[in-house]
Amino acid sequence: MDKLRDFFRAVKRIHFWLICGLATILSLAFWFLSVNDLTKKTQTEKAKIEGLFSQVDGVNRKPLVANTKVAAEMDKVILQRQQEIKSAWEEKYNQQNSPEIGILTWPDELGKRFVDKIGWLRPIEKYDFPLPEKIDDRNVELRLNEREDYRDYIKAELPRLAASIGAPWQLGRQRTTDPGRPAPTTVTNQSVVEWSPQNQQEILATHFPWTGGGATNSPRGNVVETEPPDTMQIIYAQEDLWILRALMKVVADTNDGAKTRFNAAVKKIDSISIGQSAIINWEKAKRLSEVLTKADEEDRKTKGGGFGAGREGGYGADGGYGADGGRGGYSNPDGGGGYGADGGYGAEGGELALPHPAEGRYVDSNYAPLSAEKLKEVMQAETTSPEDAYIRVAKRVPVRMRVSIDQKKLPQLLIACANSELTVEVREVRLNPTDTPGGIGGGFGSRRGSSGYGADGGYGAEGGYGADAGPGREFGGRNRGGLGGLTAESNGFPFDVTAEIYGIVYIYNPVDNQTLGIEEGGDEVSADEVTTKPRTTTNS
Repeated sequence: MDKLRDFFRAVKRIHFWLICGLATILSLAFWFLSVNDLTKKTQTEKAKIEGLFSQVDGVNRKPLVANTKVAAEMDKVILQRQQEIKSAWEEKYNQQNSPEIGILTWPDELGKRFVDKIGWLRPIEKYDFPLPEKIDDRNVELRLNEREDYRDYIKAELPRLAASIGAPWQLGRQRTTDPGRPAPTTVTNQSVVEWSPQNQQEILATHFPWTGGGATNSPRGNVVETEPPDTMQIIYAQEDLWILRALMKVVADTNDGAKTRFNAAVKKIDSISIGQSAIINWEKAKRLSEVLTKADEEDRKTKGGGFGAGREGGYGADGGYGADGGRGGYSNPDGGGGYGADGGYGAEGGELALPHPAEGRYVDSNYAPLSAEKLKEVMQAETTSPEDAYIRVAKRVPVRMRVSIDQKKLPQLLIACANSELTVEVREVRLNPTDTPGGIGGGFGSRRGSSGYGADGGYGAEGGYGADAGPGREFGGRNRGGLGGLTAESNGFPFDVTAEIYGIVYIYNPVDNQTLGIEEGGDEVSADEVTTKPRTTTNS
């Protein structure tokens, strides 16, 4: 008993340390057991999750049979979108081609036989160039008298278009052997709008040269071309006429029935460009804005070109849009013109090799010139990629219009562009641009060096319309040293500014089910009538 009493007495003295040691041992034991249990549970749950991922991955790798109900509903949605797009396309096409509006309809005065031959050739780029005599067993070759009728129609229509805005048509009233010089018709104060005779000359030379009003792209030199146009020329000329008519309507709507120039919002048309010339002019204008701020007056005199201001450029000089080796003028009486430097389209003295009329005439979705090859490729293809589908829907024609307008009425001009029957999608507006339509140092048509309509200064710059030299002398020579004859002289309209508008006109093609991915007769099927075949797809 004494020994037990001594043992408990000793335990009592060290019981604190005994309890601490026992607690430590028990804690370690419980910790070890808990960690071991958690590790097992973690491994078990991890294995389950990895198993689920493996199952999902296995499902993704297996061929899936789509739910027929989902597939059927998706087909209905797709068909509905196709029908909506088709309906919008049809509406725009019908707006432009309805007999009531008549903006893209052929004139009745040409006769039903004429229209039946070529009126259905849209888009014309679907067919080869030059056009064959027959397409799909239909005769598309116009007789000589029919081509002459169209030439005469254009001759009569252009003065009517000018009259629709109260402007005189100052060309074509008398024959001339110098297409670089319009007939000396005087603009009277009775006109509501003054339309630059140089621009009228440019329009004739660029779009209707066979009327006898302008030089042609011919290696024969600056000749007055009166040969009736062929079928392809007529189709593109009619498109130009439709656009020109729409632009005249824009001016007329902006002027809102004004009877005198004093009341008119648009008092002067400096230039109208359509298609390729609009692209060239606009790119040139933006380049010149920077160039003119750096070039001194003497430097500008040495650059005697026209579009693009090459050294011997101009529409009719050796170099053309660029210098001597650049893109040549329309023609040259000295034998060196043509679109391609000293040899025209072909070599000098060689056979004329004309490019497709649509070359650079239209722009793509980025507003860059569209090649005729690309246009034909898309139009003639059996299938169309989504990236090129817009080309088959509508052709995008760039237009450029430079006018003198009461600055308070500029919003009306932009509204008229938006409300036009051929809507003008305005992309850029410039006010009082420092560059001039005629180039840095040359006029519209220079035989050699720095003559042309603008002589030493294009339309403006050093010389106004005529200035020191050139066949345009009687039209200008005003205000040396200002912005030029068109804009610098005091004309009694202090609120007027020069406005330059660059826009896009859409010429809609007939609706094409193939482009929309609709099978023939698909427009008769409603979304509720769609039947869906089982789909088999592989997810990769």
